[in-house]
Amino acid sequence: MNYSTIQPLIKKYSHLNILFLFLLCSSVISQSAMDLFSTLLVVICFYFTFQKKECFNLGDLKFILPAWLGVVALGLLLGTAGFRGFSHIFEWKWILALFSIIWIQQKNQITEISWTPFWIILSVSSIYAILGWAMDYDPIMQAPLSDLGRAGGFFYDPMTFAHVNGQYLCLIMGILLGEFYERKFKVVDENPWLVFAVLTTGIAVLVAFTRGIWGACALALIIMAFFTNSQFAWRLSTLLTLIFLGLFYTWPQFHDRILFVFDFQKNYDGDRVALWKANWEMFLDHPLLGIGYGEYKTILRSYFDRLDMPPSQFASHAHNQYLHFLAGTGILGLTCFLSYVGYGIKTTIQGIRNTTQSLTEKRFLIGALGAQVCFLIGGLTESNFERSKVRLVYLIISGLAIATVLKKKNLNKC
Repeated sequence: MNYSTIQPLIKKYSHLNILFLFLLCSSVISQSAMDLFSTLLVVICFYFTFQKKECFNLGDLKFILPAWLGVVALGLLLGTAGFRGFSHIFEWKWILALFSIIWIQQKNQITEISWTPFWIILSVSSIYAILGWAMDYDPIMQAPLSDLGRAGGFFYDPMTFAHVNGQYLCLIMGILLGEFYERKFKVVDENPWLVFAVLTTGIAVLVAFTRGIWGACALALIIMAFFTNSQFAWRLSTLLTLIFLGLFYTWPQFHDRILFVFDFQKNYDGDRVALWKANWEMFLDHPLLGIGYGEYKTILRSYFDRLDMPPSQFASHAHNQYLHFLAGTGILGLTCFLSYVGYGIKTTIQGIRNTTQSLTEKRFLIGALGAQVCFLIGGLTESNFERSKVRLVYLIISGLAIATVLKKKNLNKC
């Protein structure tokens, strides 16, 4: 997209485009920068909303999010924490970030503006992760990788890195799928950095050796392909199967990583199962509202004792986002979470099927659908919503998708 195309889109909110670009870039580089730019975006958003009387529409989120927050607050009050647990409410400031992301898309059409600088930064972060994996050494930290043999990128954490970059990988693949199927390659010709980003990010996610994200990305890619052409999707499924088999039988590290899941005596998947059992017991004891959001930190050990777990048993979040909310916020909290993420999926699909959406919007929405699917599947083996870096990327992608569809429906009027 050349400057003459971008210029009409950048009007009185051009400073916000730059701020949003900084937020995007920081999402693969620095937690502190993410916090800074997301906070600035929230402040500016609410300044325009309350001082300039410029409103924005949240669709059904204006009902879902307050209900969810109310369930969490009630669960904390009536659960094991009491008033002490209300400190966890501050962790829900991400709702304000989501509001601001939806607002800036409705005002600025961020998805229509060139993301080339971000594709370059994403490529750089991926190359850094690949080099670190190849050397088993992090040059910035001046230390061996936190998990030897697994790329961790600038976050020095292979799990977080894979869940963040996996979402971006799906987003790019969704944008490019139409190009691959139609063999027009206009986007590729106009923005070769997009292709470079998908290649480097794909390799980086692969060498992060996070199996849950491998499966999540593959399934998300197939689902996105079905929204392009069903025959194309089946061919892609066959290709992915052949690639998996090729890697499994020719790459020892990949082979061992896959088989590692079946060896509970040596791997940490046994710890994951122990956490699942303990969190299930928490849910059974407090089925409606849970033990209180975030309270697993104080009572997990007592449930390990009940299950005759050793004193050295690894303590952490549930390593399953759905079970995490089930234990912490009960069936009501999990219902609210599923309503929230389900609304994002439903709205995105509506936009993909809407004939009034532009080609650029449709391609972005297909990629956003894949990123959301990747996030939701990744939540089966990791409490990824509890990782602020991963959550913010999900908020950015799903928020932009929701706002794109709402704006097209002309629902953003007060």
